[in-house]
Amino acid sequence: MQTSKKMMSKIVNTVNTMYGVDCTINTRRRKIVIPRQIAMYFIYKYLDVSLASNGEYFNRDHATVIHALKCVNNIIESKSKYDDAFKLDIKELDYDLRRHLSLSDEEIKKLDIRDEIMLIIEKYNLLGLNYLKDKLIVIPN
Repeated sequence: MQTSKKMMSKIVNTVNTMYGVDCTINTRRRKIVIPRQIAMYFIYKYLDVSLASNGEYFNRDHATVIHALKCVNNIIESKSKYDDAFKLDIKELDYDLRRHLSLSDEEIKKLDIRDEIMLIIEKYNLLGLNYLKDKLIVIPN
Protein backbone atom coordinates (compact mmCIF):
# COMPACT_ATOMS: atom_id res chain seq x y z
CA MET A 1 0.00 0.00 0.00
CA GLN A 2 1.17 3.51 -0.76
CA THR A 3 2.09 5.96 1.96
CA SER A 4 -0.42 8.55 3.10
CA LYS A 5 1.70 11.39 1.71
CA LYS A 6 1.74 9.81 -1.75
CA MET A 7 -2.00 9.22 -1.61
CA MET A 8 -2.59 12.79 -0.41
CA SER A 9 -0.46 14.00 -3.29
CA LYS A 10 -2.54 11.98 -5.79
CA ILE A 11 -5.73 13.51 -4.44
CA VAL A 12 -4.34 17.05 -4.50
CA ASN A 13 -2.94 16.60 -8.02
CA THR A 14 -6.30 15.34 -9.28
CA VAL A 15 -8.09 18.35 -7.76
CA ASN A 16 -5.41 20.73 -9.07
CA THR A 17 -5.80 19.31 -12.58
CA MET A 18 -9.57 19.70 -12.55
CA TYR A 19 -9.46 23.33 -11.37
CA GLY A 20 -6.18 24.37 -13.03
CA VAL A 21 -4.71 25.70 -9.78
CA ASP A 22 -2.25 24.73 -7.06
CA CYS A 23 -4.43 24.39 -3.97
CA THR A 24 -1.43 24.02 -1.66
CA ILE A 25 -0.31 27.63 -2.02
CA ASN A 26 -0.84 29.91 0.94
CA THR A 27 -3.67 32.23 -0.08
CA ARG A 28 -7.28 32.98 0.80
CA ARG A 29 -8.39 33.64 -2.77
CA ARG A 30 -11.68 31.87 -3.51
CA LYS A 31 -10.20 30.40 -6.69
CA ILE A 32 -7.75 28.44 -4.49
CA VAL A 33 -9.80 27.99 -1.30
CA ILE A 34 -12.63 25.98 -2.85
CA PRO A 35 -10.34 23.42 -4.54
CA ARG A 36 -8.32 23.19 -1.30
CA GLN A 37 -11.51 22.49 0.68
CA ILE A 38 -12.52 19.83 -1.83
CA ALA A 39 -9.06 18.22 -1.62
CA MET A 40 -9.30 18.21 2.19
CA TYR A 41 -12.73 16.57 1.91
CA PHE A 42 -11.42 13.75 -0.30
CA ILE A 43 -8.34 13.21 1.85
CA TYR A 44 -10.66 12.84 4.83
CA LYS A 45 -13.00 10.56 2.88
CA TYR A 46 -10.42 8.18 1.42
CA LEU A 47 -7.43 8.19 3.75
CA ASP A 48 -7.04 7.23 7.36
CA VAL A 49 -5.18 10.36 8.42
CA SER A 50 -5.87 12.71 11.29
CA LEU A 51 -7.47 16.09 10.75
CA ALA A 52 -4.18 17.64 11.86
CA SER A 53 -2.19 15.69 9.23
CA ASN A 54 -4.74 16.60 6.59
CA GLY A 55 -4.40 20.29 7.42
CA GLU A 56 -0.62 20.08 7.78
CA TYR A 57 -0.35 19.05 4.12
CA PHE A 58 -1.82 22.47 3.23
CA ASN A 59 -0.10 24.41 6.05
CA ARG A 60 -3.42 24.69 7.87
CA ASP A 61 -4.68 23.45 11.23
CA HIS A 62 -7.33 20.85 12.03
CA ALA A 63 -10.01 23.51 12.55
CA THR A 64 -9.60 24.60 8.93
CA VAL A 65 -10.12 20.99 7.82
CA ILE A 66 -13.30 20.78 9.92
CA HIS A 67 -14.54 23.99 8.29
CA ALA A 68 -13.68 22.61 4.83
CA LEU A 69 -15.62 19.40 5.52
CA LYS A 70 -18.66 21.41 6.59
CA CYS A 71 -18.46 23.63 3.49
CA VAL A 72 -18.20 20.71 1.06
CA ASN A 73 -20.97 18.78 2.84
CA ASN A 74 -23.18 21.88 2.65
CA ILE A 75 -22.60 22.04 -1.10
CA ILE A 76 -23.37 18.33 -1.51
CA GLU A 77 -26.59 18.60 0.51
CA SER A 78 -27.67 21.92 -1.00
CA LYS A 79 -30.84 22.09 -3.05
CA SER A 80 -29.70 25.31 -4.76
CA LYS A 81 -29.25 25.25 -8.53
CA TYR A 82 -26.23 27.52 -7.97
CA ASP A 83 -24.37 24.60 -6.35
CA ASP A 84 -25.16 22.09 -9.12
CA ALA A 85 -21.89 22.76 -10.94
CA PHE A 86 -19.92 22.22 -7.71
CA LYS A 87 -21.85 19.02 -7.01
CA LEU A 88 -21.02 17.76 -10.48
CA ASP A 89 -17.33 18.63 -9.99
CA ILE A 90 -17.32 16.75 -6.68
CA LYS A 91 -18.99 13.69 -8.23
CA GLU A 92 -16.56 13.69 -11.16
CA LEU A 93 -13.60 14.00 -8.81
CA ASP A 94 -15.00 11.25 -6.60
CA TYR A 95 -15.34 8.98 -9.62
CA ASP A 96 -11.80 9.77 -10.88
CA LEU A 97 -10.22 9.40 -7.45
CA ARG A 98 -11.75 6.01 -6.80
CA ARG A 99 -10.14 4.82 -10.03
CA HIS A 100 -6.74 6.46 -9.41
CA LEU A 101 -6.18 5.58 -5.78
CA SER A 102 -5.49 1.90 -6.43
CA LEU A 103 -8.42 0.75 -4.35
CA SER A 104 -9.04 -2.94 -3.74
CA ASP A 105 -11.15 -4.98 -6.15
CA GLU A 106 -13.95 -5.01 -3.59
CA GLU A 107 -13.93 -1.21 -3.42
CA ILE A 108 -13.77 -0.84 -7.19
CA LYS A 109 -16.80 -3.13 -7.58
CA LYS A 110 -18.77 -0.43 -5.79
CA LEU A 111 -18.12 1.73 -8.83
CA ASP A 112 -20.64 -0.02 -10.98
CA ILE A 113 -22.31 1.26 -14.10
CA ARG A 114 -24.94 3.16 -12.11
CA ASP A 115 -22.35 5.74 -11.00
CA GLU A 116 -21.46 6.42 -14.60
CA ILE A 117 -25.10 6.56 -15.71
CA MET A 118 -26.04 8.96 -12.90
CA LEU A 119 -23.09 11.20 -13.76
CA ILE A 120 -24.22 11.37 -17.40
CA ILE A 121 -27.81 12.07 -16.37
CA GLU A 122 -26.72 14.89 -14.08
CA LYS A 123 -24.70 16.46 -16.90
CA TYR A 124 -27.81 16.39 -19.10
CA ASN A 125 -29.96 17.75 -16.27
CA LEU A 126 -27.61 20.73 -15.95
CA LEU A 127 -28.31 21.36 -19.62
CA GLY A 128 -32.06 21.22 -18.97
CA LEU A 129 -32.58 17.78 -20.50
CA ASN A 130 -34.61 16.30 -17.65
CA TYR A 131 -36.31 13.68 -19.78
CA LEU A 132 -33.37 11.27 -19.36
CA LYS A 133 -34.12 10.76 -15.69
CA ASP A 134 -37.53 9.27 -16.55
CA LYS A 135 -35.96 6.90 -19.10
CA LEU A 136 -33.42 5.41 -16.68
CA ILE A 137 -33.74 1.69 -16.14
CA VAL A 138 -32.79 0.74 -12.61
CA ILE A 139 -30.00 -1.83 -12.56
CA PRO A 140 -30.38 -4.35 -9.72
CA ASN A 141 -27.50 -4.93 -7.28
